[in-house]
Amino acid sequence: MRFSRAAQGGAAKGGLGGPYDCRKLKGFGRGRRPRRPAERVVESPRTGRPTDNPKRNAYRIMMTDDELKKLEYCCGFAKLSKADVLRLGIDKVYTELKNKEIKVIH
Repeated sequence: MRFSRAAQGGAAKGGLGGPYDCRKLKGFGRGRRPRRPAERVVESPRTGRPTDNPKRNAYRIMMTDDELKKLEYCCGFAKLSKADVLRLGIDKVYTELKNKEIKVIH
């Protein structure tokens, strides 16, 4: 594509010179880009695997190095996650307390 001398923007007119003077070629590399219509992303209300017992509550605990070693040992031996080992521990303590409570009542 050839441009006329006026479009080339020679040095005498204050242009940068050459056929690709940015000030003369509007819309090429400068200014606003045309806006695309926003795409709507529709997500399902539930993501992940469906479950009968969703885990919605999170809890953070502090442990000593010794307690962490014990937890990691249990995880490696039983091939369970840390969360699963903690859940089993909670269930075990809960069951023991309920059994003691029943014995005290009777």
